[in-house]
Amino acid sequence: MDFLGRNPISESLALIEIKTPMTKLLGKLYRNGVFNISDELSGAVMQALNYRDTLLAERDNILRKQPNMYAFNPACVVIIGHARDELDSEDKKKSFELFRRELKDVAVVTFDELYYKTEAILNTFEGIRAK
Repeated sequence: MDFLGRNPISESLALIEIKTPMTKLLGKLYRNGVFNISDELSGAVMQALNYRDTLLAERDNILRKQPNMYAFNPACVVIIGHARDELDSEDKKKSFELFRRELKDVAVVTFDELYYKTEAILNTFEGIRAK
């Protein structure tokens, strides 16, 4: 696990696994326009879930030492790859989206998506501040 985050309001935990912007999102073409997910992405998802499982198994011991944390169902986030560079066809975009939208316990975010989301939030607040 790269980071264990804590929401300052709810005090709930999040496990954050960070790969690089160069990490591949997709593997080989499977057939008929369907691409496999890369070993790196599937491994990162499994790693995050394994960390969560370990955290939940050790929850009582950890929370005794850190009473201001809650680990009822920690969020898992994988930050990986660069969508615009790699998802250069409709089939690749569809394969990636079908995979990540079906993950119920892990959010997969690419570096460029994170950048644009952050930029949009900052622009929104700058617009409010300017008024």
